[in-house]
Amino acid sequence: MSSSLEEIYAGTGKGASAGSYTPAIEYVESYSTTTVFTNPESSLVAIHGLNPTGTKNHAWTTWEDESSGSLWLRDRIPYKQPEVRIMLYQYNSSPVFGISQKRFTDEANHLLERLYLRRGTSQCTSLSHKDHEWILQRLESRCQNPHRYSVTQSHQDAYQWIWETGSLSAGFGDWLNNKTRFFWISGKPGAGKSTLMRYLSESEKANKLLSEDFDRVIFVQYYFYELGTVQESDFGSLLCVILRQLLSGFFESERSAYLKVYSRLKPLLGALPASSTVLPVEELKSILREAITHCKQPWRLVLFIDGLDECKGDYGDQLDFLISWVQSGSLFRISTKACLASRHEIEIELRLSQFPNCKIHNFTSTDIAFYVRSELVKAWDLMAAQPHSAPAQYDEFLVQEVLTKAEGVFVWVKIVVSQLAQGIEEEQGPDQILELLYSFPEGLENLYQRIIEKIDKKFWPFCINSLRILLARTNFSWQRERMLNFTAAIQDPASAISCKASHEDGFSTEDGGLSRQRCAQEKRRLLRSCKSLITIENSDDIFTDKINVLHRIVWEYVINGAILERMLEKVDKSALLKIHESSMAMRLRLLKIYPSLDLALDRGYNMEVDETEISSHCWRLTSEIMKEDIQLDEVQSEDVCLQSLQRRHAQAWEIGYEFSVIMNRIALAEKDTGCAQTPYVEELDRVLSTCDPNWTSTPFAGSDWQWSTDLLSLAIREELFYYVDQQLRLKGTGILHRSQRRPPLLYIYTESGSNQYMIRMAHLLLQNGANPLEIYDSQTVWSFFVFRFFLGPSNVHSTILKLMLEYGADATQRLNLATPFSNFWGQSYQGLTTFHIILDLRGGKHESEKD
Repeated sequence: MSSSLEEIYAGTGKGASAGSYTPAIEYVESYSTTTVFTNPESSLVAIHGLNPTGTKNHAWTTWEDESSGSLWLRDRIPYKQPEVRIMLYQYNSSPVFGISQKRFTDEANHLLERLYLRRGTSQCTSLSHKDHEWILQRLESRCQNPHRYSVTQSHQDAYQWIWETGSLSAGFGDWLNNKTRFFWISGKPGAGKSTLMRYLSESEKANKLLSEDFDRVIFVQYYFYELGTVQESDFGSLLCVILRQLLSGFFESERSAYLKVYSRLKPLLGALPASSTVLPVEELKSILREAITHCKQPWRLVLFIDGLDECKGDYGDQLDFLISWVQSGSLFRISTKACLASRHEIEIELRLSQFPNCKIHNFTSTDIAFYVRSELVKAWDLMAAQPHSAPAQYDEFLVQEVLTKAEGVFVWVKIVVSQLAQGIEEEQGPDQILELLYSFPEGLENLYQRIIEKIDKKFWPFCINSLRILLARTNFSWQRERMLNFTAAIQDPASAISCKASHEDGFSTEDGGLSRQRCAQEKRRLLRSCKSLITIENSDDIFTDKINVLHRIVWEYVINGAILERMLEKVDKSALLKIHESSMAMRLRLLKIYPSLDLALDRGYNMEVDETEISSHCWRLTSEIMKEDIQLDEVQSEDVCLQSLQRRHAQAWEIGYEFSVIMNRIALAEKDTGCAQTPYVEELDRVLSTCDPNWTSTPFAGSDWQWSTDLLSLAIREELFYYVDQQLRLKGTGILHRSQRRPPLLYIYTESGSNQYMIRMAHLLLQNGANPLEIYDSQTVWSFFVFRFFLGPSNVHSTILKLMLEYGADATQRLNLATPFSNFWGQSYQGLTTFHIILDLRGGKHESEKD
C-alpha cells in the first residue's frame, strides 16, 4: 500500500487565513486537556499507529468512534473549530515483516515531502479553488523528492567558509550580492556537494540575502538521485516542481500568467492517469517559457538544484534550456538566481564554467579536520575511560596525515577514520595506527581496490555475484534488496525449478532454500565476501533486512570500473551467475515458496509463525478464491458476495502481477542467453495452474484485456521470441489456429513493446501461417494495424503492414470500421480502402513512409 495525504476537511480559515487552505488552529479539546497551536497557519495532520491485526482501512478506523462509526476528526472537530484544515496521512503500518528504524524514517521523509508540497498551496477565495487544488494535487506525485531528506546534514560549524567574500573565497558570498544568475558547485565524488546544498537551501542567511528587494519570492530545491524513485532522476520532475511553485505563487497576484499555465497543464494532466509519474518534457518546457512572458509584477525565483549528473538524459540539452529560460526571465519580470551542484561532466562543465563556481574539495579541509578530530577523540576518550587499558593519547600528527591523504574527499575520510577508530579501540599503538593509515591508498578507486584485495580469493565469485545482483536490482527498482530476495537470487537457478511448491507434499522451506536459517547463512557470507562494500540494515525480521552498497561511488569504482574486470580475470567463470537468469529464478522461487507475499503483508499475516503453514495457507486461499463462482442470487448477504469478489480480484491481480514480473525476467534472460527458457515457462505455468487450471483466460493475465487466451499468446505479448519459435518448431503451426481466440498477431502490439521485437515476431508468425485477414470482433488483423498506423504512422507499423501484404493481406480491402474503432477515427473511413487512408494522411501532412 502506498502512502497518501488526504484532506478530510478543508476548513474555513480565520483572520489572515480566511478562506484559505492553511487556516489557524487555536486549540483542540481532547478530554480534559487543551493543545495550543501558536502558529497562526497550522493544519492538523492525523497519523495512525501500527496495524498488528491487519485491520482493513486502519488509517480511517483509528479515528472512528466504535459505537457510532463517526469519524470524529471530520464530524466533531469542525463544529468546535470550523477554521482548521484537517488532513489524514496513511501508510503501510503492518509489522508483519519486521519494523526497522529506516522504514519509519522513509515514511517520515515521504510525509515531510507531501506536507512541503501542500504548503505551496495558495490561499484562495474564488470559486476556482477546487480546480486550483486539483491541479496542485495532480502535480504532487510528479514532484516528490524524498531523497533530499536523507541527504546528510552538515556537522556543527561546517561550511562557514562558503560565506566569505573576495578573490580567495569560494565566490558564493559575492554571488549572493551580485546580479549573476548561476553559481556552480562542483567537486570530486564523495566530496560533500549534496550536504553543502542542503545546508545552503535551509540556511536563513542565504534565503534572507536572496530575498532582498523582492516582495514576491519563490524557492525551489530539488535533489536528483539516480538510485531513488523514478521521477528523482527525471528532468521533467524538476520542471514539474518549478511549475507547481509558480502556480502556487501566481494564483493570487498573477492571474493572467496563472491562467495561461493552468490552461496548458489541465488537459495534459487530465489525459494521463494519476499514477503516471512522468510528463512530456518538451511540453513542460513550452509551458514554462509561456509562463514567464505574462508576469506583470517583479518576482524572485531561487533554485537550488543538486546532482545534475544523476539526471537521466542529455545534460547539454537540459542545461541549455535551463540557462536560456532563466536568462529570458529577466527580460520580463522574473529575476532568477540558481545554485547548481554536480560532478565534473564535460557537457556540464562546458556550459557552467562561464559562471562563478567553486570546487568544493579545495575548501573543505577545515570541515574534514573537525570531523576527523571529533571522531578519533571519541575513540581515544573511550579507551582512556577503560580500566587497566593502555593509555590512549591524542595524536595531532595522525589527524594531519589523514587530511593530507584525504584530498578533500569526505567519503574516503569516513571509511578510513572508521577503521582507524576500530584500531584504537583494539588498543593498537600509535605506530600501528600510523601503519594502518599508510596502508590505505589515496583515491577512492585505489581504496576499493585494496578492500577487494583483502577479501579472501575464495569469496571472489560470491562477491562478484552479489554485487551484480544488487546492481541489477537498481535497474529494476529504486528500492534496496531484501535479504529474502537476495537469498533467492544467489542460489543455483535450476533449483528454482526442482524445488517443491509450498502446497505440494514433502515441501519445506529448507528444501526451497528460503528458510530464515538459510537467509542468516547468506547474510554472514555476504558480510564476509563484500566487507566495506555493502551495508545491511537490520530489521526485526531477517527476511526484510535491507542490503545496499556503501555509496553510489561503489558502482562507479568497483562495478562499472576496471576493478570488476580485473576480478573477473581471476575467477572461475563457471562459478558466476547469469544475472538475468538468476533474477528470473528468484521470482519463480519466491512465488513457489512464499506465494502472495505482498498480499500477505497487506492482510497482516503473522510471518513469525511457521513459514510452511503460511505458504500453504496462501495457496489454499488462492485456490479457493479462484474457484469461487458466486452469484448474487445464491447468497443471502450481498456484502458476503462483494467481499468474496473483492478477494478474488485482489488475488487475481496479485498472480497476474507475479506472472508479468517473471515473464519480464524470462524475456531478459532470453535476450541475454539467446535461447528459450522453456523449463522456467513450463514451471511457471504448472505452478499457476494449481491455483486455477484456466488461469491464462482470466482478465488479470492479460492486464486490461478481457478476452480468453493461452500461454503461447501471453508469451508472444511478453516478448519471449525464442520460446515461441521453439514451440512452433516442436508442436507445429497448428497451435496458432484456435477457434474463438484472439488472433496471435494481435498480441505482438503493446505500448511499451520493442519495435524490433514486434517486427521479428510478426515475421515469425506470418511465416508459420498466421493469417492477416483473420477476423476477430468484426475486424481483420489487417484493419487493426491500419488503425494503429492511422493513430501514429511509424516505421514499425509500415514494416509490419508490408510484411502482411507479402503474406496475403489485401490493401484494396474495404475496411469495416465499426466498433471498436469507430470512436477513435477523426472522420468516417467506413468502406474505404487502405490506399484512401494513406492518401488522407498525406493530405493531413503526416510525416510517414512514402511506400
